[in-house]
Amino acid sequence: MKLQYPRHKVVYRTVGGSGSMENYNVGFMDKSGKKEDHVDYNPRFYSVVYVLKGRGLYVDPHGNRYPLKEGSIFQRFPSMRHSTYIRSDEWNECFIQAGSRMFETLKAMRVAREDRFTGFIGINRPLIARFAGAMDRLESSEEENLPKVVVELLDIMTDVFALAYGGGDDDRIRSMVDSACRYLEADPDGNADIRKFCKDNGWGYEFFRKKFKEQTGIPPGRYRIRRLVNRSCKILNHSELQVSEIAEQLGYKSVYEFSAQFKKYTGLSPNAYRKGRG
Repeated sequence: MKLQYPRHKVVYRTVGGSGSMENYNVGFMDKSGKKEDHVDYNPRFYSVVYVLKGRGLYVDPHGNRYPLKEGSIFQRFPSMRHSTYIRSDEWNECFIQAGSRMFETLKAMRVAREDRFTGFIGINRPLIARFAGAMDRLESSEEENLPKVVVELLDIMTDVFALAYGGGDDDRIRSMVDSACRYLEADPDGNADIRKFCKDNGWGYEFFRKKFKEQTGIPPGRYRIRRLVNRSCKILNHSELQVSEIAEQLGYKSVYEFSAQFKKYTGLSPNAYRKGRG
């Protein structure tokens, strides 16, 4: 059965009150006959584009060139110059353009990564149908229902990246990082020896550290501290233990070391955090 999708339709909506610049666009575009799509383009917004038909070329801000074909995806990052060229007579694409706040959320969650410009999914009919359905709902929804559509767009973009970047070595590295995260999360007193953990699992530490930071955005040591601070927040919220007792329970050498680290990561002292919990 021939794949069906709109040839050319774009829906624009703005979410938020007066003065909001949180714009969301979803659409299908037929650019057949064009050769230069965007040259030295410096976009204001973030978007992910899914190539449905045609061949092309993506040039990143550093001049690196990535071929595009049916089933490719590519990203346009705010204030990051790039170029896209069409190298075939026919070109069809669908896309989601997200508002700046959504982009910052995607970036913070390591969903939209500025070190990955392109990827490959293949032609995925259910995914294309989701683009089309989200476009229709964005067009027809009442203002009060727009947040639900935005959540739907977030879900689609998350799945796009899972499809584009999953498999092969990525799965192996993701499994390695997940195992390390579980190891660090299960450490009750902050004494986890990540170098020994790597050795026991046959991983080179420097390779592991590099891949861990690529996947999580922070080095293993900072991740361990983040988990300790998260745990201390839970204890402060749900117990009446003294701050000194919490520091000892978490393996800190002194209450002063604990308080300084807690304030560095939360902006509040442990006592101030506890006072504001209610």
